[in-house]
Amino acid sequence: MAKLAKDSRNARDNAESADAASRSTGTGRAASSANDLIGAHRTARVGSNSAGSGNASSRNASSARSADNLMRGHVAQSRSGKVLRPAEQTRSNQANGSRQQVRRMTLFEFIAHNAVYIVGVAAVVAITTVLLMAVRSCVPTAVYDYDGELDFEYESPFDWNNLDMSTSRYAYVSNGKTLSHLGIDVSENQGSIDWKAVRADGVEFAMIRAGYRGATRGDLYADELFAENLENAHRAGIDCGVYFFSQAKNAREAWAEADFVIKQLDGTQLEYPIAFDFESTVAGVESPRTAGLGKDQMTEIVEAFCNCVSQAGYQPMVYGNYYDLVLYHYDYLEDKNIWWAEYDVSVPNPNLDITMWQYANDGWVDGISTVVDMNLDLSEAI
Repeated sequence: MAKLAKDSRNARDNAESADAASRSTGTGRAASSANDLIGAHRTARVGSNSAGSGNASSRNASSARSADNLMRGHVAQSRSGKVLRPAEQTRSNQANGSRQQVRRMTLFEFIAHNAVYIVGVAAVVAITTVLLMAVRSCVPTAVYDYDGELDFEYESPFDWNNLDMSTSRYAYVSNGKTLSHLGIDVSENQGSIDWKAVRADGVEFAMIRAGYRGATRGDLYADELFAENLENAHRAGIDCGVYFFSQAKNAREAWAEADFVIKQLDGTQLEYPIAFDFESTVAGVESPRTAGLGKDQMTEIVEAFCNCVSQAGYQPMVYGNYYDLVLYHYDYLEDKNIWWAEYDVSVPNPNLDITMWQYANDGWVDGISTVVDMNLDLSEAI
């Protein structure tokens, strides 16, 4: 019995010693203190199992429970010296770990660290873009033709890689030689024009409106500044062509429009064609007089205008964007001079050969007080 009491006291002493050691040495010695507690626990358990009954047995059991509780509750200390239980220890470790994380890189450090990768990606994108443009310029265009069916046979005669768009004055340059000419188209809407200033600003040709037909009543009107613009542009050394805004409902009216233009020219020679400009929509007119005309009728109309122009000794031309030209039968347009309108694109996307490209409607040219349409004559590049 005395031996058991002594063992119990030894267990308590060992436990107290382990606790004191833990507080004095910190978390680095927690494992050693825990080993002492395990020894005390085992000693108390042995004493408890060998005892008979009575108070000594009760005291030994109490000693065993005390040692057991100390062993289960014993954990490493935090930096502050406070004894932490397991859950608290886990949170403490996480906090310590987060403080030890590497600081975040600055944007400059990230770029410097990944410079090779970034340059590589940029190079791949650039090469891919160049290849796609090259393929696009060489592969036949797969688009809907003007009869509403897929046409895979059209192949552009132009290599659009030769298109110089570095400034607002586009040019088509092949092997160091410029094969295009810069032009504008004007009407009375541009007001009085200083044609010498226009020529000095690099403009080589002008398409000048001769007149138009009203979109509701159908009357014919001469452009108020046509004669003045034609004369002064020629005097400034600018080559000229003309155009007429049509709203003809039939071939007879279209012939009358062409004849109206020829009479205004009164024998004046032109360096550029007379263009037929029929547009599918008319600004400010909800229901134009030509609404509902079919392909057969529209083709007869454009054919009549062009025939009249040709008989008078001038070159005819057809103006329009995709939605304008789709009004006609495709096979009629294939051998005509086409004045193509398409803005805000890297290259034009016609379904047939073009001789002129109206590439902008917001250009600025010296000698003109308003914005003006910009054109590129591509006839020499075909």
